[in-house]
Amino acid sequence: ALAFAHKFDKIGNFGFGLQYINYGSFAQTEINGDVNGTFYVNEFMMTLSYGMQIEKNLYLGATFKPLFSKYETYSSFSLAFDIAATYYNPNKTWQASLILKNVGRQVKSFNSVRDTLPTDLQLGFSKKFSHAPLILYIVADNLTRWNIRENDALNPRDNVSMDGTIEKESGFSAFLDKGFRH
Repeated sequence: ALAFAHKFDKIGNFGFGLQYINYGSFAQTEINGDVNGTFYVNEFMMTLSYGMQIEKNLYLGATFKPLFSKYETYSSFSLAFDIAATYYNPNKTWQASLILKNVGRQVKSFNSVRDTLPTDLQLGFSKKFSHAPLILYIVADNLTRWNIRENDALNPRDNVSMDGTIEKESGFSAFLDKGFRH
């Protein structure tokens, strides 16, 4: 990865970045295991970012991200962006951020099926303690989808008593379980 950022007075902060992932070479085989050759898998992302202070303690930023992936002879190209807002309270030594990530679409798909980008809404909070060298960070992610619990038929959330009576999960318990998974 390579990144560069610069602050311009009265305009804001600009950033540029490159990220390259090479997964290496893989053996290309027939169904019976005969090797026909090798193929390569890699991904590339460029980032163009801008951020600025819009109020005394409020900051906004956005990043534009072209993404390119190549798997053997298949390739994909996507355009995405992130936007974020951060409120910083220096007197109380805390800050909160709201981030919307990976908004966009696949322009060229690997095949005829267009994949969706993993759009994510995140809410973060940090608090620096006055008399301790600690900062508490709390982040809730995947807020675009409330219920991220798995459905496991072998492990139901209902309680079964010794006499075989089934006690359904309470609404409050389900709410807490769903909330703390973020």
